[in-house]
Amino acid sequence: MKVSSEVLREQLGLIFRVWGMPAEFIEMTSRVMIDTDLHGIDSHGIGMLSVYNNWRKMGRIIFDAPITVVTDLPSLCLIDGGGGLGHPVGIQGM
Repeated sequence: MKVSSEVLREQLGLIFRVWGMPAEFIEMTSRVMIDTDLHGIDSHGIGMLSVYNNWRKMGRIIFDAPITVVTDLPSLCLIDGGGGLGHPVGIQGM
């Protein structure tokens, strides 16, 4: 079944919202997951959704985890994702 990326983005947004992800992380996480799939990298795309759901139920992912800059130097930045998904952390680190 083919689903447009826009419909998929809306669905991911609804799921992440129900799971407690902050609004500012929903769009970037959805975009990264969809773009990953569109580039043929299934290991970090929407196929991970069921894994994330299982981890959420087990308490292994904190969807509203704060992102904290631990170290900020001219050539190095250490960011603590607080146990949340890496998508927003990676974007903030860039």
